[in-house]
Amino acid sequence: GVLFYDNIDKSLTYYNEDPDVAVNIGRELLVRVFNATGALITNGSCVSASGTIGTVPGIIKAVASSASNTSSILGLATSDIGIAEFGYVCALGVVNQFNTSAYTAGTVLFLSGTTPGGLTNIRPLQPSYVVEMCTVIVSGVSGSILVRVDKKVWFPSLELLETADLVVLPLTPTVFKPTITAYNDGFTYDSLTGIITTTVSSAYGISLLFNAVPPAANKHIYFYTEVDRGTGWVIDRYSGRDLLLTNSTETAVIITNDNYYALNTKIRYYIWADSAVSLRTVDLPGTTAGTASVPAFKLQIS
Repeated sequence: GVLFYDNIDKSLTYYNEDPDVAVNIGRELLVRVFNATGALITNGSCVSASGTIGTVPGIIKAVASSASNTSSILGLATSDIGIAEFGYVCALGVVNQFNTSAYTAGTVLFLSGTTPGGLTNIRPLQPSYVVEMCTVIVSGVSGSILVRVDKKVWFPSLELLETADLVVLPLTPTVFKPTITAYNDGFTYDSLTGIITTTVSSAYGISLLFNAVPPAANKHIYFYTEVDRGTGWVIDRYSGRDLLLTNSTETAVIITNDNYYALNTKIRYYIWADSAVSLRTVDLPGTTAGTASVPAFKLQIS
């Protein structure tokens, strides 16, 4: 290696075994890595750690749609890294000779949610993860960027609705299957089975609303949750509720709860009632029809 003073960067600089890399001491943080992907990793690719070769981390191209990729994000390759070769990744600092001609100075570049290893100036939408990779310092074919990896927090949320005028509840435990997905960011939902599946491990707040109309006094709605954590469906014993409806009047009943659900947990809700109890969607008094309504059923998870 050669150690010298860089009068432009105002720092001590050295060359290592990679002829395309000059390391400015105190200006950047580099990680030595190994490419075991079976494909060339080009200069400027966003990479994540994956496995090890001795004491050196292996790398793969990162993509914002992958939870595992973004949780182990390292930075940007500082030169081409050939198949089964060692190379360097900048985890923090200024990278020069970087083609930034498509962007103006000050533009924040994000990890792409569609192109492995790619950058984009468009903030990815959930369920892709938002990872700020760098900021453009100098725009041009031989531009400069400041690498500063910053993964933003992602908050999954789901809202399911049933807005029918009349939903007669069954007399025996039955999976409730809302027909409308008002909002879904981080779950999968099958309206044919009523099964909700998590795509992120997290603690969730849960709220359910039933807008119930009993035909007589002292009618009941019954409810419980069933969960499959990968070993089969199990009733959450203490999720059970016995909701008393009185006076033959419309009653908006709200249930709230907090639960931790790991990745790929499946959830479904059983609802039934005494004879002739129904759920209804109604407009609020004094409002124009269809503008402000209480739904027959609403589930929110976030």
